[in-house]
Amino acid sequence: MGSEWLMHKNKLGFLLVFALALTGGQALADRGAAQAKAYIADLKSKDMLTRLKAAKALGPLGKKAAVKPLTGALKDRIHFVRAAAAASLGQLGDKRAVPALIKAFGDGEKKVRNAAALALGQLQDQRAVPALIRELKYGMKGAAYALGTIGDKRAVPPLIKALKATSPALREAAAWALGELRATKAASALVACLSDTSLTVRKAATKALNNLGEAAAKALVAALKSKEAGTRERTAKLLAVSGDTWAVPALLGIIKDPSAKVRAAVVHAVGAIDAAGNISPLLAALKDRDAIVRAEAAGALGAVKDAKALKWLQQTLTSDGDARVRRAAATSLGEMKDRRALPRLIVALQKDKDADVRLAAVEALGKIRHKGTIHTLKGAQIDPDRRVQKAAARVLKELFQQ
Repeated sequence: MGSEWLMHKNKLGFLLVFALALTGGQALADRGAAQAKAYIADLKSKDMLTRLKAAKALGPLGKKAAVKPLTGALKDRIHFVRAAAAASLGQLGDKRAVPALIKAFGDGEKKVRNAAALALGQLQDQRAVPALIRELKYGMKGAAYALGTIGDKRAVPPLIKALKATSPALREAAAWALGELRATKAASALVACLSDTSLTVRKAATKALNNLGEAAAKALVAALKSKEAGTRERTAKLLAVSGDTWAVPALLGIIKDPSAKVRAAVVHAVGAIDAAGNISPLLAALKDRDAIVRAEAAGALGAVKDAKALKWLQQTLTSDGDARVRRAAATSLGEMKDRRALPRLIVALQKDKDADVRLAAVEALGKIRHKGTIHTLKGAQIDPDRRVQKAAARVLKELFQQ
C-alpha cells in the first residue's frame, strides 16, 4: 500500500510540475505577445526615440505579427528608425519582408540600404540576389556579406571584381563571401589579395583560401613566384596548413629565397608537410645565416626519427649562438625521445645561460623519461629561474611515479 501511494504521489508531482511548466510557458508567450503589441503601437508614436526603440525591440521578440508594421516603418521619416526596422525584419526571418527590403535599396540613406542588405542575407531568399549584385556594384559591403550568406553562385563574378574595389571594407567583405561560396574560380584573385595593403583584407583572403581546397593550393604554388616577399611568405604559410605533398618541390625551389622570413616560412612548410622525406634540405637550413630560419629547421626535425637529424640537433643545442635556435633544438630532441640525446640535454640544462633553453631541456628530459637524469633534475630545482624549478620538480615527480 505504501509503495502504491508513493508511486501515486510521484505521478501527481510530475503532473503538477508539467502543468506549471505549461502555464509558465504560456504566461511568457502571452507576455511576449503583449510586449509586441505595445511596440507595434509605438511605431506610430510622434516621438522619434519611441519609434526607434520599438523598431529595435520587435526583431528579438520574434513575433510574426510585427512583419507588416515593420515593413511600414521602412518608410519612417527618420532614417535611424528605417534602418532599425530593416534589421528587425532580418531577425524575424519571415520572407514576406523580402519585397519591401529590396525596395529599401532605393532609400537615400546608405545606412538603411546596408541594413536592408544584411537583413536579406539573414532571410536567405534568392529573389534578392539580382538586387544585391546591383548594390554590390555600387560599393555596398553589406551586399557582399548577404551574397556570401545566401550562397548563390551568380554572385561569384561580381564578388571577384569587388576584390579590386577602392574600399578596404568592401574588399574584405568580398573575400569573406567568396570563401563562404567555396568559389574555386576566385582562387587566383584571392591569392593576389595576399599582397593587399590592408591587413584585414589579407586575413579575409587567407581564410577564404582555406575553404577552397586543391584549387587554392594550385594558385598558391603559382604565387610562390611573386615579386612581393610578403606574398611569398604568406603563401608558404598557407601551403603548410594545406598539407599537400605535391607542393613541396615548388617550396624547395625558393628555400634559398633572399628574404629570411620567406626562407623560414618555406622551411616550416616543408617540415609540416613532409619532414621525413626532406631531411637533407632541413639539415642544410640548420646552417642558414639567419636564426629564424635555423629555429624553424630545428623545430621541423623533431618529427624525424633519423640519426643524422639527431646528431645535428645535438650539435645545434650546444653550439648555436642564438637562444631561439637552441630552444627549438632542445624541444625537438624531446620529441624524438632518443636517449642518445641525454648528455647534450643535461649540459644545456646545467650550463646554458638562457632560461628558456634550460626550461626546454627540462621538458625534453621529461619526455625521454630516464632515471639517470634524476641527479641533474634535482640540481635544477635550485635554478635561478622559477619556471625551470617548477618544471624540474614536476618531471622528478613523474619519474618516481613510473
